[in-house]
Amino acid sequence: MRRRLISITLIIAVVSSGFLFYRLTRPYKIGVIFSIDMMLGYEEFLAVSFYKDRLENIGLHPVKVILKASQNDEESIRKACRELIDDNVSVIIGGSISSASLIVLDELKESGIPFWGVTASTDILSNRKDNFFRIQPSTEVMGAAYAKVFEQKGYRKILIVRASINTNYSERLTDSITKNFHSEYTVTEYYSGFEELLDLNTDAVMCISPSMEMLLIINAVKDRKPDTDVFAADWGVSAFGSLFAIPDIDGFYSVSRSGYLDSKYEDVLSQYFEAFNIIPSYGALTAIIVLEIIHQKMSVVGNSPERLLREFSKPAYFRNGYCDVYLNEFGDGNPEELYLRVLEQSGIRIENHIINDFFLPGDYIDE
Repeated sequence: MRRRLISITLIIAVVSSGFLFYRLTRPYKIGVIFSIDMMLGYEEFLAVSFYKDRLENIGLHPVKVILKASQNDEESIRKACRELIDDNVSVIIGGSISSASLIVLDELKESGIPFWGVTASTDILSNRKDNFFRIQPSTEVMGAAYAKVFEQKGYRKILIVRASINTNYSERLTDSITKNFHSEYTVTEYYSGFEELLDLNTDAVMCISPSMEMLLIINAVKDRKPDTDVFAADWGVSAFGSLFAIPDIDGFYSVSRSGYLDSKYEDVLSQYFEAFNIIPSYGALTAIIVLEIIHQKMSVVGNSPERLLREFSKPAYFRNGYCDVYLNEFGDGNPEELYLRVLEQSGIRIENHIINDFFLPGDYIDE
């Protein structure tokens, strides 16, 4: 009887120690979803693939990044999201564009898993107490900044050419621009022959479109009205910003939160260039920074989605690679300043700093 009792005690001790060892060494899982049939999504997927093995263990816990490559359609995105939920990830990163982020957020609404967008910026996602977070400024912020630039340059009339897809982004950005621009404007969806509208004494064209469509718009404007200034929204620029040597995109403007790179990231981006022979766009860098933010918060509170959600919901400052970003209690990021950039064959030139009127100081500093 005594021998049996000892045996049972030993078995319990072994099982308990094995369970304890598992708890102390089980991986912390971060899920990632990007639509790789889009240039921006592919580049952000590439950036996470490049950086994920650089994440250090947290205590005895390895950090495991589970990548899901989706297509840019609802069924594919939802399927990838459900697979990550089944994998018991603690947090999900994704959302190259706004429409994809809204799909992921809807799929996650019952799970309580925090979701970090990368370059999704529709203000439909702003001012909501939910599980969505981003350091990317909203369409409300960016539209007001573009309108400020247009008025500073003295434009009397602008033409806004926007895509018929990702309307949660393109329509919201258009609304913010037209709300804050106090002169004439014309809004049209992109179509072959749209350049006829340039004959209406247009001072500047604003492209709100994906990269390839943006390129068609720029070329059409150059052919018909070469002296007309061309601006492009982050959606299109984010990918072509890494390919600025292309003559077709020489000389056009964008407003961005990316300006002068923090020296902390110079080595990382240099190694990225060596690995893939492309200059990483701000979208790629943002994906890396979001990974770092999540890793840092996991090192503080562990991998519980509930604890991470509470931690992410605390207002805080973060570095976005270029400037401070304030994350408010709704998980909305606001950069301290924005930049008017000119893309040239020799590189990206900063023409001007733009004060972000939406930036508010906070009480929390996150080093």
